[in-house]
Amino acid sequence: MVGQAHRGRARAIKPRPPAMRVFDAGTGDGTVLTRLMRSMHDRFTNVPFYIVGKEISLEDVRLALEKMPDRFHEYPSTVLQRRWCS
Repeated sequence: MVGQAHRGRARAIKPRPPAMRVFDAGTGDGTVLTRLMRSMHDRFTNVPFYIVGKEISLEDVRLALEKMPDRFHEYPSTVLQRRWCS
């Protein structure tokens, strides 16, 4: 449900150079972020993404990073910065 809400908001976004910037505070296991990346790429196929994600759970950081290799293969111009804040 949350991913669908973000997908609707992504339609209204007009990215500015050099990249589409996304901040995700409380990334969790990365499910919503990966779905958002997929919907953003469908709309902005030639725009690079700069994504910053923050999470307090080290286990959630590990789970989210397990999902990222597929996203990097699909979107090679993506820059991802993950922060673990204890």
